[in-house]
Parts: sequence; structure tokens; C-alpha cells
Amino acid sequence: MGSNLLSSAIPFAFLPILTRYLSPSDYGLVSTFKILLYIFSILIGVNTHGALTRTYFKLQDIDFKKYLYNLIVISLASFLIFSILVENIIHSQIILREVPKRWLSYVVLFAIFESWSKLLLSLWRVQEKALRFGLFNILKALFNITLTILLVVHLEMGWQGRVSSIIAVGLVFGAFSLWHLWHNQISNNYFNLKYIQIDHLKNALSFGLPLIPHALSGWVINYIDRFFIAAMIGMSDVGIYSVAYQIGNIIGILALSFNQAWSPFLFKELKKDNYPVKVK
Repeated sequence: MGSNLLSSAIPFAFLPILTRYLSPSDYGLVSTFKILLYIFSILIGVNTHGALTRTYFKLQDIDFKKYLYNLIVISLASFLIFSILVENIIHSQIILREVPKRWLSYVVLFAIFESWSKLLLSLWRVQEKALRFGLFNILKALFNITLTILLVVHLEMGWQGRVSSIIAVGLVFGAFSLWHLWHNQISNNYFNLKYIQIDHLKNALSFGLPLIPHALSGWVINYIDRFFIAAMIGMSDVGIYSVAYQIGNIIGILALSFNQAWSPFLFKELKKDNYPVKVK
């Protein structure tokens, strides 16, 4: 929980620098782009990291490796589907008019790499490897800020520098996550289509797909107002609103940190055949 708070506090402390070097309009574009990344991370990830957390304590080692392999297959299939949809549909949406079209193609790419990062972090959570979990998040935040300073402050790239740093760091840490999962959990022995198992796919999708509306409803509650502000007033006002919202979101950060620390403990206890513990 402490590492989550620290990794969240680092960008929060960085806020005065961003607001100095980014105009309100630039900050509004950054905020809008981050929302798009969030939406597609939900859609492409299909909550596979949640399925991993739920299933980890139910499977033996060999079966879990196959299950993890199938989770990665799901993310790849989802990536291909949404890549096609983005190219054919998303450019025509009025709600995205303020975001340059050439940047939208990076959204789907970021989302699949982010899904792999979430898989690795979820695995470390259920394995109670708090040091690795915390170090990953803190390093990711620090690299993000360092690259942002280079691109925004020194190279004066504006909102494009901030977005570029988010994408670049996401791709690097996502690639590391996939390598780590494959090298340490799956191994090359599973690089075979015969390990795609319908039961594992159905199990993961039956858990993840119904949660997509829930996750998207959370997005609607928390972020849809920015699109209304952009359409009715302007992107500069989105930037001002986003800064104020981020300051007021401290309680949300605390709640998320607690939930991430509590979930592995909950599923571990639910696995035990102890009815009094389960009903507490």
C-alpha cells in the first residue's frame, strides 16, 4: 500500500512543473489523451489481471502457466480487434476532434503493453512480492517524470512531450513485463498454439467481459465531464478543471491503494475451507 501511495505522490508533486510549462489547453489535451488510454486499457485488457488474481490460488503450477499463456493470447486477440476498429471508426468520432488523429494510433498499442504490466503487477501482488511491486511502480513514475522533464522543459515539446513520455515509458515497462512473465512463468515450452485451451479462455472471459461495463461506468462517472467541457467551453477549461480534479482525487488514491493491498489477501482467505472466515 505504501508503494502505491509513493508512486502516486511522485506525479502529484510534479504537478507544479507541468502547470508552469504546459498551457491550460496543453494540459487539457494531455488529460483527454490519458482518458483515452484508460478507456482502451479497459477494453483491450479485458480485466485479465483481475482473472489472474481470482484464479491464482485455485490452480496448480503447471495449470497456472497455461492459464497465464491464455491470458496473454486474449490480450493479443483483443489488440488486433481494436486496432482494426480504431483505424475504421474512431477517427470519425466528434468527441475526439480535439486530439490529433495521428496520435490515436498509439492508444491501442499503449493499451496492450499496459495490460501486460498489470498482469505482472497482479502476479506479484498475489505472490506477496511487495518489494518488486513497489519498485516497479516507483521506477515507472520516476522514469515518466524524468522523460517528461527532458521533453517538456528542456526540448519544449509541450503536450506532445508529456504524452510521448507516458507512451514511451508504458511501452518499455510493458515489454519488460511480457519478457518477465514469459521467461519466469511460462517459458518457451508453451510457445505453441496447442496450449490455447478453451476452458481457460472461457474462464478468463467469463470473469473479465461482464466487468467491462462496470469499469466503463466508472470512467463515465469520473471522466465524461471533461468531454462535455471540451465540447461546450474549450480545451483550456478542461486543463484547468483537470488540475483541480487531480488535487481533489487524493482520497481516491488512498482507496485504490487499499484495494490493491486487500484483494490478494481476500482471495487467499476465500480459498481456505473455513466457513467462519469466509462469512466475516
